Order: sequence, then C-alpha cells, then structure tokens
Amino acid sequence: MNEFYVYLYRNPMKCPEVRAKMRGVNHWAYGKTPYNKGVPMTSEQRAKLRAAFTGEKHPGYGKPCSDERRAAISKATTGIKKSTTINMRKPRRVVACPHCGKAGGANNMPRWHFDNCKEFA
Repeated sequence: MNEFYVYLYRNPMKCPEVRAKMRGVNHWAYGKTPYNKGVPMTSEQRAKLRAAFTGEKHPGYGKPCSDERRAAISKATTGIKKSTTINMRKPRRVVACPHCGKAGGANNMPRWHFDNCKEFA
C-alpha cells in the first residue's frame, strides 16, 4: 500500500475531504454545550496556565518585533479611536408608534406596533 494512504488512514484530519465532512452539523460536538461552560477556573488552574505560558515557554519569547513591523503597526493604528465596539456601532434609527407612542428600533417595531399594535385594534 502507498505510504501516503497509510499516512492519511492514520491521520484522517490531514485529508481535506475528511475535514470538510467534519464541519458544522456533521461534527460530533455540534450543538453540544461544553462540560465546563460557565464554571470559573480555580486559582490553582489559573496559576498552572500562567506558569505554562510565561518566560521561555511563551510562543513569542525571544522573537523581537522588527522596526519595519513596528512602523507598519503604528501607521495602521494611528488616528483610530480606541474604544469598545458598542461605542463604535452606528446609532440605530428610532421610530415611535402612532397608536401607543412607544419608541424603539426601526427594524423590530413593525413586529408589534404600527398595524399590529394592541391600541390599534
């Protein structure tokens, strides 16, 4: 048997066709809640993670950023307002129902107001 096919048999996720079949709904973990969702880490777990990625164990340790890269990052971020995504989001258009006077976002208001308003009936 060809060595490449033996390799793919032993490492099926290296094959693009197999990887494509395992995406989304076909993946075994699709739709399942992780066992540790919402469980805060203990102080021991935090200390263990911190120790695992500090100093020489960090992937970027000893790899200095070149001056060209620093200049490119500085140029790209100069003039950009550093704020949260909520503050950067476009303001939503607010409309008011003529029947009950309730105000809300223009996209969702027609669902319960205007022609569908309780006061209108």
